[in-house]
Amino acid sequence: MGETEPSVSTLNRYLLRETAVLFAAGFGLFLTAFCAVDSVSSVARQIASLGLVQFGWYLVLRALTFQTLVVPLSVLLAALLCLNRMMERGEVLGLLTCGISQRRLAHPILLFSALSALSSLALSEGLASWAARRAALLTASASQGQGVFFRGQFQGPEALPDGRERLLMIHSLDLETATMHGVVAHFFFEGRRVEELYAESARWDGMSWRLSSVRRTVYGSDQEPSVETSLHELSTASGIFGPLPEASQLLRLKGDVESIRSLWRKLASNQEKSSAAVASRRADLLELHQRLALAFSSVVLAFIAIPIALTGDRQQLGGCLAVTVGIALAYYLFTTVAGALVLGGTLAPWLGAWLANLLFGALGLLVFSRRLPR
Repeated sequence: MGETEPSVSTLNRYLLRETAVLFAAGFGLFLTAFCAVDSVSSVARQIASLGLVQFGWYLVLRALTFQTLVVPLSVLLAALLCLNRMMERGEVLGLLTCGISQRRLAHPILLFSALSALSSLALSEGLASWAARRAALLTASASQGQGVFFRGQFQGPEALPDGRERLLMIHSLDLETATMHGVVAHFFFEGRRVEELYAESARWDGMSWRLSSVRRTVYGSDQEPSVETSLHELSTASGIFGPLPEASQLLRLKGDVESIRSLWRKLASNQEKSSAAVASRRADLLELHQRLALAFSSVVLAFIAIPIALTGDRQQLGGCLAVTVGIALAYYLFTTVAGALVLGGTLAPWLGAWLANLLFGALGLLVFSRRLPR
């Protein structure tokens, strides 16, 4: 018994090391492939016109965004390659003669897949959302030409800490200079308009917005203007205007990815009963659950890869890549269809997001339990 424990511990370290090395190689391969496809797009060509440094920065940002898709693929490929190589070298047969079952070989790989899932989720929450936004702003900058200039921005209604609701309209927003022009804010309390603020411009100073040439109108109970005042300057830090994010956070850009915390706060604040609000809440719930489900698909795909590698035909790198791509395509196709059913109102958001994991996981467990003896 004293000799068995060290051998099992050594086996665990060996499998973890082999899986980690192959995972790193697969991660680099898939990440390069995603970036290569992205770099030949029309958007990338626009960014390339801004200069080599900007283009390189764009690829780095896109790589941080792609990691949520790349990690499950890399885990799947690493599991297939690791066990296939052990089968080819006769290591699995040797372990079987020592009384170590094929199922026992799966434990370190499943542990690695779980750690990869948690790491991917943490990286996605910490960096991927920020990277996606920066890449989207860079894309917008390339398409707009000199600077990033947006027109006709609309925000709200948004609940403020003092109980008011604010409806914000911005005539134009220049992200390069962090300046808004033609800012109008309507304030409501219990459904009645109570105040209006108009500013010719507002500039972000790193801490707050400084509104210039401000006209303030207070409305009476009859909804008619009762007091009008003019201010040379007003800071959003004063609390009158209410909190506002910095310039780059005012926009919802194509390719932008909200963090899980941001989605959760949005869901908590969206309590309206209108059909539009319900549809928006359903889409946000789907995105929230999909973010979690995609991270933990690494474990699901590992459960499928292990019995394939140990009981199927021996595969070289090309064969393992083909199996990886085939399984991944089936998984993502199923996820896409389930998401469409959620948005159509057929499935609950949590079920649509997790359905692929549940079905593929059940299939993997079934094959795992039947084809790998204890």
